[in-house]
Amino acid sequence: MESTVIGVKCMHCQRCVKSLTEILADQPGVAKVEISLEKGEALVEYEADRIDRNQLTRTIDGAG
Repeated sequence: MESTVIGVKCMHCQRCVKSLTEILADQPGVAKVEISLEKGEALVEYEADRIDRNQLTRTIDGAG
């Protein structure tokens, strides 16, 4: 299990946090997601053999 912190821009409210948390948690290999609106970042624990940091970043970018 690995973990990474990814900067998240354009979050404005807890609804954004909830939506992004659900999107990330649904990705194969993601075990845990913690998002901080105040810090503008996501802490993600994941199985590196199932998903990588680049895929997580693309998922965040695509969440809009």
